[in-house]
Amino acid sequence: EKLVDPETDSAKKIPCFDLLVAACDRFPPAALKDYIDGLWDGIRLEALNPAEKGLRHPESLLNALATIIRTSQQLTSAEGLNSDLVALLEKILSSCEPFVLQAEIGMAPRTLTVLQAVARIDSKICCRIAEKVLPWLMELAQGSTVNSVNRAEIAAESTPTLAEWCHLVVEMDSAASSFTPRLRDALTRLSLDILCRSATISTVAAGFSIGETLAATSDFKTDADDLVQLSKLALKAVVAFSDFEQVREACHLYLRAVAMKNWPIFNREIVPMLKSDVVAERLMVVAYSIHDTTSANVLFPSLIDLFKSAQYEDLAENVLLSLPVVFHLNEGNDQLINTCLSKALPVIIDWAQENHSAVDSVAICLQDISLELGEQ
Repeated sequence: EKLVDPETDSAKKIPCFDLLVAACDRFPPAALKDYIDGLWDGIRLEALNPAEKGLRHPESLLNALATIIRTSQQLTSAEGLNSDLVALLEKILSSCEPFVLQAEIGMAPRTLTVLQAVARIDSKICCRIAEKVLPWLMELAQGSTVNSVNRAEIAAESTPTLAEWCHLVVEMDSAASSFTPRLRDALTRLSLDILCRSATISTVAAGFSIGETLAATSDFKTDADDLVQLSKLALKAVVAFSDFEQVREACHLYLRAVAMKNWPIFNREIVPMLKSDVVAERLMVVAYSIHDTTSANVLFPSLIDLFKSAQYEDLAENVLLSLPVVFHLNEGNDQLINTCLSKALPVIIDWAQENHSAVDSVAICLQDISLELGEQ
């Protein structure tokens, strides 16, 4: 009664949320079954209150929401989602949908925070939530459901949010069950569309960030061509957006995901481009793409050999910046680290002895490497 009472101040509802959590812990789930729908109604009125435009919810509210979902989850001992839980999740999604899709009213970020709290409970719940939320966010990113004059602004804001949800799906479920073939194709096309038209820095970064999640979970049987096309765009972007760390980092992580998930395709399609067009901005791509001894044997010499070439003498400083990254990203892979160290140290030290002005840079590089390796 207190939660649904419109006269009750929001601050006075917090003790109710705390008491709800304590009650669910004290009583068996069956004793609370008849009250779960009413409790969601009370939480909904506060969580989706248009008068509250702030992004953050009280921690007690999110705890109460998670608690009634877990209580529904415990009503049967069967694996998966029971009928009571499915019904509750459908009510939550139904309540949230208009606040997300009608983004112009300003409630989408607050609503998505609620849905994210639900999705983080476990992988099966995340899959159920994400299979609805991802298409909503795609509609917003494409501007197809927005009628207001700020359509472009809403699309630009929604694309990074879509990328965050893609990463949440992979975080909660490494198999990314929510990425159905149809959704994968739509996400890939959306990423390519974002990157092939004029876009903001944040949306360009988001496009590659979405691609990273697709590459990390791809079998490369059906979407290899699209991911290779995206990889080639990433190689261009690290040069074109060299002044924007957000884009560079997204490109590096995307290309690393492709290299790790399907090295043969990366080696065939991307490595020749890295070796034939050697520019400072792409040296970090080489460092990020080294993930095992096979890739190290192919790519690491292309970094070290730059110290021996007068043609690329001006790139040596950039190589020194990229080397510690190799060790940072492959921490714990002793075989790879030993391989790279044995190839790098003699060349770097010989080069420093010939180029006295670079001694400080070499010392910093070696210090960074030693910090990454720790006791190793």
